[in-house]
Amino acid sequence: MADEVRVPDTGIPPTIVFCNHKGGVAKTTTTVMVAEVFSREFNIPRILVIDCDSQGNASESLSPEDITNIPTIESCISDPDHVRYCVYPSHFDGVDFIAANTRLESPIPAEIVVGSGIESIPVAYKTSLDAIFEIIKRVKDKYDIILIDTAPNLSPITQSAIYAATCVVIPCSPIKHAVFGMPIMSMTVERINPDVPVVVVTTIHDRRTSYENLAIKQLQKGFNVIGDITRNSRLSENISKHAYVLSRMEDDRKAPILSFCHALLGVCMAKYKQYDAVEDAVEVADA
Repeated sequence: MADEVRVPDTGIPPTIVFCNHKGGVAKTTTTVMVAEVFSREFNIPRILVIDCDSQGNASESLSPEDITNIPTIESCISDPDHVRYCVYPSHFDGVDFIAANTRLESPIPAEIVVGSGIESIPVAYKTSLDAIFEIIKRVKDKYDIILIDTAPNLSPITQSAIYAATCVVIPCSPIKHAVFGMPIMSMTVERINPDVPVVVVTTIHDRRTSYENLAIKQLQKGFNVIGDITRNSRLSENISKHAYVLSRMEDDRKAPILSFCHALLGVCMAKYKQYDAVEDAVEVADA
C-alpha cells in the first residue's frame, strides 16, 4: 500500500465535473466509481462528491441513510454559507457528499401570482453562473479533490458546475444519439469555461458490436478519449449494494477502470505543481 497521498495545496482543489446532456451514458456510475477508486486505490484521503442532478442517484448511491429530508445542494445555492449543514459522510471512508433531490427541479408554477417573486421558481432554473464555485470556495481547505455529478441537461446549475470545473469529463456511450450530440456538448463547455481540459470516457460499450467499435474510433478522432469502460454488470451491482465498486470483479474487468482513473488523475493534476507521490501511488495501484 502506498503512503497517503495529499494533492498540492493550491487554494482551490481539483474539481472534476461529469456532464453530458444526453441521458443514459453512465454519468452517475462514473462519478461514484471515480470517487471510490481515487480513495481506495490512489489513497486520496478527502473527496467530496456534489450531486447536481435532481434525480439524486449519486446521493442514493453514496448515502448510508435515506436522503429525503436532509439539506441539499438547493440550500447551498440559495446561500453558499449553508454548505456546512449540507455535507454528509458517505458509506465509503474518505468520501463525503452534498445531496440533491427532486426539489431541485420541481415544476415551475403554471401561474405565478403578482408578488410571488422569483422565490417561486425552482433553484435549478435561476442558479447564477458562479453559484457552484462559491460553494466550493467554502470547502476548499477540507477536500483534496471534488467531483460533481450533473443532470442530463444544460440547465443553469449544470452550466454553473462547468464554470467551476478544473477538468470536465464527458461520459459517452457509443450509440448514435450520444455520439451525434458530442460536438454540441464540447462547444458548450468551451463557451462556459474556455481553458478547462475536456476528456471523454466511453461507457456501456459492447465490444462485440461493430457499430459501437466504429463509433468509438470516430470519437477518438475528434475528442481526447482517455478511457473505455465496457458493459459491466458487476460495477452497477456493487454501486447499488453499497459495496466497493471493484469488489468481486475479475482483473480484466478492473483493468480499464483503473487505467481510466489513472489517466484522469493525471489530467486533473496537470495544472497543479508536480507532486511525485501521486505518481508513486498510481504505480503501486497499477502493479
